[in-house]
Amino acid sequence: MHYIYIRKYEDGFSQLMTSGTEPSPEIVASDVITIQSLPIKPRKEGHGARLCANFETKEVWYELVPSAAYLKQNLIKALEEYDSSSKVNEFTIGDIKLWLDSSMRDKVRENLEYCKQVGLTETTLRISGHSFTLTTEQGWQMYYAVLGYARECWNVTEMHREAIMKLRTEEEIKGYNYTTGYPEKLVFNL
Repeated sequence: MHYIYIRKYEDGFSQLMTSGTEPSPEIVASDVITIQSLPIKPRKEGHGARLCANFETKEVWYELVPSAAYLKQNLIKALEEYDSSSKVNEFTIGDIKLWLDSSMRDKVRENLEYCKQVGLTETTLRISGHSFTLTTEQGWQMYYAVLGYARECWNVTEMHREAIMKLRTEEEIKGYNYTTGYPEKLVFNL
């Protein structure tokens, strides 16, 4: 025999309880459901099961609820997708939207270092099917601006990752906004 009842606390908090023995006399009889056996707990990776009861119909069931770890894992995945999207990884030259990933930034730096070594004052940058001719000074300014922007974005993403790991409740996790704090996108007018 199992007894399902609501335990009410002085601070107003109440909790659904289950017990193999009758609840203490202070529990109101209308707040008790007596059943022969508990329903089978459903199982799903990353989820727990919450006992639920309807005291009017005397029904008892389990509801799958995602664990905090599972919710955080999904939130971090969404953060990483956002961080790698054009919502973050983008700058504009004129009216053309572009991005230089770290590999491409290395190539731009190598190109600019080569220009410096051989005394060239002008270079052509080829990015995503577009060509831009600019002075090497403009190239260095653009390179360092994009490098600084990428570094700031990385710091914001890591700050969000750290904050997410500190969240404890489902409400905190579901309410967390990982899209805030990113720097304004760069705009270059060549």
